[in-house]
Amino acid sequence: MSRTGLRGSLHSVTASAWLAVLGLPVLLAIGMFTACWTGVSQHSTCSLLPSYNSPISGRIMDLPPVNSRKWKPWLSSHKIRVAALIFYGRREYVRILNGYIKQNLLKSGGVLEEVIWIVQTDNPRDIAWLNNVLLPSEPEFYTSKIVEGKNYNEHYQSLDPDVYYVKLDDDTMYVGEQAIDMMLHEKLRDRFFIVSANVINHSVLTWIHAGMGAMHTHKNDGGREILGNDYDDLLMRYLDDKPFANFTYGPLEECSLTSLECASLCHFYFLQNQANKQLERYNFHFWDFHAFSYNRWSINAILFKGSDLSNEPMDPKFSDEVFISWTLPQKLDRHCGAVGSALIVHLAYGMQRDAGIGETGIVQHYENLAAKLTGRLLPR
Repeated sequence: MSRTGLRGSLHSVTASAWLAVLGLPVLLAIGMFTACWTGVSQHSTCSLLPSYNSPISGRIMDLPPVNSRKWKPWLSSHKIRVAALIFYGRREYVRILNGYIKQNLLKSGGVLEEVIWIVQTDNPRDIAWLNNVLLPSEPEFYTSKIVEGKNYNEHYQSLDPDVYYVKLDDDTMYVGEQAIDMMLHEKLRDRFFIVSANVINHSVLTWIHAGMGAMHTHKNDGGREILGNDYDDLLMRYLDDKPFANFTYGPLEECSLTSLECASLCHFYFLQNQANKQLERYNFHFWDFHAFSYNRWSINAILFKGSDLSNEPMDPKFSDEVFISWTLPQKLDRHCGAVGSALIVHLAYGMQRDAGIGETGIVQHYENLAAKLTGRLLPR
């Protein structure tokens, strides 16, 4: 054999030896990377690192992505049941929310097999509308329940421990496509104890939205060049007062809890981003509310399993929000987080309503949007 032939044979043997040693791990790594890339492109998440015991890394399940054909069959085969809890009190807001709820019912391709309207009003007109208009519109799916006062302990302890519940405020103005599915997907991964939507006009998340550039905080930061004309005048008059001048990150931030200007900017920027098909500006993947410390956060739109709360008595001296978002997670050493792709809009906190959010025309804008996206709204 010639030297050239011998050298080629040796190289072939060496290459074969290295392939035998490295081939399988390399192929596995390539396969894992490909799976991760595919999952990320379909709004799923994964890691090339093994999971470990930490407050945010619980049992990671091998879930199909929400956008895949395997998602709904997987839920069915694993007998995953989902219901909605909506604290009902204001029919003018529920008319808007109802359209999005109907899109998420099982019969419409969603995941909700039941919607429980928790009555929190003694207004006879609101109660009459609930009984005569809302409940009869979906008799197979809609039920109501009365909870006296603000003591929610009995209500939460009566939940089915095996059902997953999405809790929404009745002034939810928009529910993004597959938002509830995205929250459920994240909960089933078991990284977070309580899963929040990515809520517009939220006491904590507004700070993140502003920092990401989804909304502008100063009149001279280029907003007029990128917004277009639809909401320009509305936005600019609120920016005149510089409502974000002292804005900080935290659950009791004055701007995001009390300011009419901050709330209005949240809504008008969302409406403009939605009209421009730029809602991806809000997507931060996920946000760990307890990454640095345990503290409260707003539970305007959350998803949990019945057993998370049905076995834990609440102290009636504190609100359900304090217990669900702070006290119980700290007790269990579990983190809570928000899903960036699960976009939901919350109208206003009490002090924002008192400041005049209803006089801005915002509710009418959301009513028009809901009619456009979900069809004709229920009569008043």
